[in-house]
Amino acid sequence: MQSGATRSGLAVVGLSAIVGGVVIWHLPWERWGRSSTLVLVPTSLILIIAHNVTAGTDGFRYGLFFMVAWVWVGLGHPRGTATWFAPLLIAAYAGPLLLVGERSSVSLASTVYAVPSCIIVGEAVAWVAERLRRSDEALRRSGERFQSLVQHAADVVFLVDAAGAIRYDSPAIERVLGYSTVERIGHFGGEYVHRDDLPRLAVAFAELLRTPGATTSMEARIRHADGPLALVRGRRLQPAPRAERRERRREPGRHHREPRRRGGVARP
Repeated sequence: MQSGATRSGLAVVGLSAIVGGVVIWHLPWERWGRSSTLVLVPTSLILIIAHNVTAGTDGFRYGLFFMVAWVWVGLGHPRGTATWFAPLLIAAYAGPLLLVGERSSVSLASTVYAVPSCIIVGEAVAWVAERLRRSDEALRRSGERFQSLVQHAADVVFLVDAAGAIRYDSPAIERVLGYSTVERIGHFGGEYVHRDDLPRLAVAFAELLRTPGATTSMEARIRHADGPLALVRGRRLQPAPRAERRERRREPGRHHREPRRRGGVARP
């Protein structure tokens, strides 16, 4: 063990950290808001100080604890938070070195690079995390707009996977073809198309699969739920929007990777 380290002290600090971790885990942080978790910063620093004092205060060994703490600050809080807590970081890092009489220039010099390193890493992580949150929020709003448009569209909007199986029918399917929105899910789309129209539909579908971003239009006779055929004009057959595909992958029960999909808008 490092000179000055005490086994009993380390055991007490370790037990305190475990018990504190269990308590913190079960607290209702979601009700208190994200800023409430900042109280954990001084709490964690106290535990780190206690560990460093009982472990012998080697400045070159315990810097990792501060790095982990500041990465957490960056992940969970806005930019500037890691810098705002810099005075506490300096005190927590250099304090144990001075408290136990470890005043060698080498040990104290570690503060010069360890503290700025923690702050820089914390701010960099916060910057990346903020960009990811903004991107996710923009994607969520895009998905909501797409869902709203589809739900209220007069035309039928449908999605099929690369094998031709129907994965989604918009509510307009009930008015246009008499099916419920879940009745055709999982069925091969060709089951509902007149056999004379299948070759043309297969060619158009294959072209969409080969050409990302391509669109096409065609007419086909589709079987109505009541039996007779209805002439349907596919006005815009194209790949489904990326935001919609991602939102649907987040739905409960969708844990597998979904195949590429193609969508279309049809009207009688």
